[in-house]
Amino acid sequence: MPRTALALAAAVLVALPCRADAQAGSERHTLSGDRVEVWNLAGRAELVAGSGREVVVELRRGGADGSRLTVNARNGRLIVEYPDRDIVYDSPDGGFRSEIRVDRNSDGTFSGGWGSDRDGGSVRVRTSGSGLRAHADLRIAVPAGQRVLVAIGLGVIEATNVNGDLELRTQASRIQGSGLGGALVARTGSGGIELANSDMSRLQVATGSGGLRLDRVKSGEFKASTGSGRIEGRELTADRFEASTGSGGIEIFGLNGRDVRTSTGSGGIRLELGQQPGSITASAGSGGVTLRLPAGVSAEVDARTGSGRITTDFPVTMDEVRRNSLRGRIGSGEGGRIRVTTGSGGIRLERH
Repeated sequence: MPRTALALAAAVLVALPCRADAQAGSERHTLSGDRVEVWNLAGRAELVAGSGREVVVELRRGGADGSRLTVNARNGRLIVEYPDRDIVYDSPDGGFRSEIRVDRNSDGTFSGGWGSDRDGGSVRVRTSGSGLRAHADLRIAVPAGQRVLVAIGLGVIEATNVNGDLELRTQASRIQGSGLGGALVARTGSGGIELANSDMSRLQVATGSGGLRLDRVKSGEFKASTGSGRIEGRELTADRFEASTGSGGIEIFGLNGRDVRTSTGSGGIRLELGQQPGSITASAGSGGVTLRLPAGVSAEVDARTGSGRITTDFPVTMDEVRRNSLRGRIGSGEGGRIRVTTGSGGIRLERH
């Protein structure tokens, strides 16, 4: 073979792997502004700590039709646009099956709903069936102190070691966070939320259907709620702590808070307090309530149940005792206030 032909063949062999890497590689976008937004109907979003002043988004297309996606990134907002109303997300996670419908606005943003056919129309995203087989996985580098909204239709959001003002939304997916600082609002229509090893100024987490799991989390203001699902926590600290669930229990061990408020529509409540509380309110529509308190606690107590017994490990100076209610003082009563009510279920005050 002539030398020129050999050289050409070698050049082709070298070029082919480079072209494959480019097709399989990620796209890079930068966003700036006081508040940055990222919108994507299907795929994973991974938030990590970034440097500098700009939010950097690395985007990788997935699915047989991934090349048909359009990425609109300008004015501090990135929107992944899908040219179809039926989208199939072939999740690499596998193992879960889901379907959602959202209302897509004309600018590509979306909200939860069941098809009011707004400007951009109702869109269905599911993990099987026919439709546009496309999704986008995102890696988002967030500088310290940056305000960021990330909205995913169907997929997973994970945030690790980010110190910013975050708002994370999914329609039907889980949200996970670890090592976070700053402030966080996390909401999912259907899916669980897990948060661990974080120290924040403000925290609000909510699910429509799905549990909450919180482990070693501190926050000045702490709100957790589920429509249907359990709330579980361990080693939580908050100046003001609120937890509520429509259907599902609340179980928290090692809670340190001055103002503690918990409620369930249907489900029991179990709280273990690590320090003298200023105020505790626990209310269950149907379910028992157990409070495990430090041995030296001092508080006014008001406990009432529609159907159930009231028991206590503490000596109580009684002001009023009836069949299903108790009012009195533990210790001097000057340390705090404890209010416990349940429509159906027992009440127990335990000492540790």
